[in-house]
Amino acid sequence: MAEPGEKRGLLLTITDALRIPRAVVPHIRRFGFSGALVVTIIVLMIFGITPITIITNSYDPPRPWTSKDNIPAADAPAEDLERYMDAVFREARRGWINMFLVNGIGYIAPSLDFISEGTEGPCGYTRLPYGPAYCAEENALVVDLDAYARLARANGEAGHMAQAYLLAHAYGVQVQTVLQRLSSVGRRREALTEMQRDVFDYQLQLQPHCMAGIWAAWAGLPNITENREIIALVGQAEALRDSGIDFDLRPSINEQTDWFTAGYDLPVPGECDPFNNLPDASAVVV
Repeated sequence: MAEPGEKRGLLLTITDALRIPRAVVPHIRRFGFSGALVVTIIVLMIFGITPITIITNSYDPPRPWTSKDNIPAADAPAEDLERYMDAVFREARRGWINMFLVNGIGYIAPSLDFISEGTEGPCGYTRLPYGPAYCAEENALVVDLDAYARLARANGEAGHMAQAYLLAHAYGVQVQTVLQRLSSVGRRREALTEMQRDVFDYQLQLQPHCMAGIWAAWAGLPNITENREIIALVGQAEALRDSGIDFDLRPSINEQTDWFTAGYDLPVPGECDPFNNLPDASAVVV
């Protein structure tokens, strides 16, 4: 009969061969291999290794970031800021690709590019203090990581959410650009009266906000425009972006919020159509 020391040595040899952590050995001696098996599985799963991984000899990579569950810290490194922007981008891209596919419209999704101090991005962008922008010439969304980092450091989570809104808005500009190139849209606009065309052009400025609301619904986020701090940051960025536009021709922050909410409450492109709610063609200006 084997001595206790020999039994323990044999047990260690077997557990080492099976790659069972030695911390589990006392449980094997106490509960037997059936109890130890349960403990081993729990320990492995804590470290991200599932039974399926062991059986199939394959590794299940961590799930990609989402805009809802992976909001970075206020002082997050550039790598985390890029990953968060990529999460927002992927959510919007997946949704819009599906929307165009369902409607039988050819669509080429944009790329996502980052710039920082000393670098030049699509359309020659070297800095974007007012947030992400769409470069139509290269079909690219551009994010200034330095400007984003400053926004996050100063405002924490609200800064990250405002940046996400602004990227979804820039994606909305890309979708809007694709739609405006459709011949049917051009014909409809040409048929408008001058008054209707003025309203249409005004509502075109609001359409990307509605599309940002659609992204937020797809992403499972709350209506972020209900957070006054976030919407104030978005408003500041929009004011900086539109500084060259006559003040009377700029949509108000309340109008931007209303259009965002329209897309959020019913996330379908028809809610964002700038042809909606145009004045009657027979209306007369007094």
